[in-house]
Amino acid sequence: MNYPRLAVLCGLIFSLCCLAFAQQSSSSQGIMDLQKIEKNGRIAGLRDDLVWFRLNPSVLDDKMVMRYFIALNNCDSRTILKEMDSEFDAPKLTAFYKAKAPEILNQVPLWIGYSGGAYLGEYDTAAKAFPLTDATGKKQPITLASFSLNPDRTALNYSCGNALLALRNDPGSMFLGIGYIVTVPTTTFTALSVDEETAHQYVLGRGIGRAGGGRPVTILIDFDILPQTPELVQRPRKGSGSDVRFQAKLSKITVLAGFPLKPMGTLIP
Repeated sequence: MNYPRLAVLCGLIFSLCCLAFAQQSSSSQGIMDLQKIEKNGRIAGLRDDLVWFRLNPSVLDDKMVMRYFIALNNCDSRTILKEMDSEFDAPKLTAFYKAKAPEILNQVPLWIGYSGGAYLGEYDTAAKAFPLTDATGKKQPITLASFSLNPDRTALNYSCGNALLALRNDPGSMFLGIGYIVTVPTTTFTALSVDEETAHQYVLGRGIGRAGGGRPVTILIDFDILPQTPELVQRPRKGSGSDVRFQAKLSKITVLAGFPLKPMGTLIP
């Protein structure tokens, strides 16, 4: 038997075992890649959450919020959920991400989006605009002041499943009952200004019919959130949760139309 060769082989196996044990024992410390998480489109609930965390980092003191935040920084980890349940790894993870949070969250834009629907009336060739109407075609301006946003994080299942799994039912956490309200200076919009050729093509477009209900459009609203601590507002009915109220200003309002939806113009006050 070749003893020296056997000794080298045993040493190699021992080294590999030690390396594997060290890898299993080390805590994950990834850094969130928001662009990768949102590669298939912005996730509304995620953006709302991260803007709140950025403007009020003390929210991370909530155990579930911290679990969610840690998971968002370790989307590809196969061990992070176990580590967060480990009395050996969890304190280290919490300490690391508590200290790292400002740096990570400062990369999150203070921006939130909202979508809704509206109808257009008959094109006014003099004003070069479609009036905004109700479903019957009667002129109906749109007044923007306050918006309630219901967080929808289900799309995380496709890009960061760990984050969804981290949001387990925890009666001691207020996070799962949270909603969002965005308040802006009251502004009224009456018309969609577009050139005559664009208007003509819209009216002739597939599926477009009479003024009002036959001419639906989708409205995308961009909010610039003001850099101040949001207000936490208790809902009137006991046990129904709370809302985080952001103060914001309107950044852009884009109107989409057609099949598939494409930008058609922007709203004007």
